[in-house]
Amino acid sequence: MSSELIAVGAQIPDAAVFHSGNPEAVGTCALPKKLQTGEFFKGKKVVLVFVPAAFSPTCQEQHIPAFIEHLAEFRSKGVDAILVGAADTVFTMDAWGKQLGAKTDIIMISDPYTEFAKKLGIAFETREGMGPAGLQMGPRTKRAALIADNGIVKWIGVDDKGLNVSSAQSVLSHL
Repeated sequence: MSSELIAVGAQIPDAAVFHSGNPEAVGTCALPKKLQTGEFFKGKKVVLVFVPAAFSPTCQEQHIPAFIEHLAEFRSKGVDAILVGAADTVFTMDAWGKQLGAKTDIIMISDPYTEFAKKLGIAFETREGMGPAGLQMGPRTKRAALIADNGIVKWIGVDDKGLNVSSAQSVLSHL
C-alpha cells in the first residue's frame, strides 16, 4: 500500500482531508469541514504530524502533547500551522483534540482512506497485525512529521518503531 516517501524539495500533494469546524466546543460533535492540502499549505510554514491512531498510548501520552506543550516555540520559529493527522474519522480526531486541549492551536485532520498519507508515502495496512496484541485496524499512517514552507517539503522524519525522529523536539531542531 505504501508508496515511496515524499522527497525533500517536493511539492505537498493535493488531497482532501477533514477537520472539525468547532474544535473548541467541548461536549459537542465535530462539524466536519474539508481541507484541501494543496491550497492550505500555500504561503504558510506548516508542521504536519501523522500518527497511527488517535487515543493510542504513545500518541496520547507522549507524541502530540509535546507539540501542544511547545506551541510557543513552534510559533517563535515562524510556524503558521500545526496539523495532526491519522486515518481515524473526523469525529474521533475532533474528540481527541478536545481531550488533549488542542483547541484551534492545532488542526486535527482525518485522512480516513489514507489518500493523503499514500501520496506522502507514509500509509500502511495492519492486516498482519500491529503491536503486541496484533491489532488489525485496516489502513493506518506511520508515525511521521514534516516541515513544509509554502507547500514545499523542507524536512521529513518517519519513525518505523517508537518515537524519535517525529517528536516535537526533533521537529523543533529542524526549524
